[in-house]
Amino acid sequence: MSHLLRAPPLVLAGLVRALEAQATWSPERRTVWTDRRLRGRIRLARRVAAWSGRIPSSARGLSELSQVPTSQRSDLTDPAAWADPRIPGALLRAASSSGSTGRPVTVLRDPSSVLAEEAFVRRHLRAFGVTGDEPAISLRADGHLDPAAPVFWTDPSRRDTVAVPASRLDDRATRAIVARGVACGVGILRGYPSALLELARRIEALDLGATLARWPLRVLHTSSETLSEGAEARLRAVFGVPVADHYGQVERALLIQSCPAGARHLVADYAVPEVIAGQWAGTPLFGRGAVLLRYLTGDDAGDRTDGPCPCGWTFPIVPRVSGRADDVVVTTDGRRIGRLGPAWGSLRGLEQVQVEQTDPDRLLVRVLPRDVPTDLLARLEARLEALLADPGMTLALEPAEPVRGPGGKVRAVLGLRA
Repeated sequence: MSHLLRAPPLVLAGLVRALEAQATWSPERRTVWTDRRLRGRIRLARRVAAWSGRIPSSARGLSELSQVPTSQRSDLTDPAAWADPRIPGALLRAASSSGSTGRPVTVLRDPSSVLAEEAFVRRHLRAFGVTGDEPAISLRADGHLDPAAPVFWTDPSRRDTVAVPASRLDDRATRAIVARGVACGVGILRGYPSALLELARRIEALDLGATLARWPLRVLHTSSETLSEGAEARLRAVFGVPVADHYGQVERALLIQSCPAGARHLVADYAVPEVIAGQWAGTPLFGRGAVLLRYLTGDDAGDRTDGPCPCGWTFPIVPRVSGRADDVVVTTDGRRIGRLGPAWGSLRGLEQVQVEQTDPDRLLVRVLPRDVPTDLLARLEARLEALLADPGMTLALEPAEPVRGPGGKVRAVLGLRA
């Protein structure tokens, strides 16, 4: 949560308690509540420039939602057009992501959406027996790799949280993370699955198992990448704690969260879910910075069941989502980096970026559009160099179509082929 938009603790705590009650509602009660919320969202959308004249007058609630046109990533070229015009611009904050196909996107967030997102995260963690206020370490941020600099930096948006750039997970950082976990009683370890798997690999390679056993860790909180069944099993085996996996998007259109019973729940009080042409779509039920309706996530949807779950949540149960599944880049000093998107996520003017490691010391960076300005390419190159922090790695940037995999899908990062 942005420190500029942080809510008073009592307000956040009250919202979390309300959400916990909602998680156990009957389907009938939730339908009534959802219809009422959705009617308000559709009325709000009619004020938004991007929806002007596009929503049929007959579309009012759940029964008419299918009459509303879909929206998707390629529509979000002007973030301000999707915001409630009544919100002062000074209260809006931009959020960017490269997405699972290397297509940058930027949306705006208002204070209510920031607060709501934090509340949904905290409800999720409370299901695993933690409050979200415990000391935490986050392996998500991008940043420079400076051997002389401190390993940790303080996250101003979260109390008692320190961060380590996922790109700088070397042996020094691994030892520091485990030592801090023991010394400070860190209860939550957050991160991309690829970063946590790299940390697990280095912990075993450095024979830190005995030290790790003294770390009172409670839960791993994963997000932003696909968490495979095998990866989850390995993380559980190494760290000895449950994994709370959070599937979402920077657009905040749909939410799926795992529970202590091992199920994955479609969080129905976060957004109205739909399956359109085989993929998940969502209409978020909160926020005024990006008013999206029937937003296509691009991720394949699976069958849902409405049966009871031992965890107590009454949300539908769905399979794992096949979302972001990038490879890793291995730097010349042996670091494994699974997320390069922060280097280009906020650069306006880029349609798509794909990085392929063609040799141990060379990355080919394919960029669209083909007529991208030279200065923009230079900024992209500088950001990649800063994130990689690897003087031995050569970057070759060229305008080119991305390499597509099965079904025409595009990965933002392609690793070195054997």
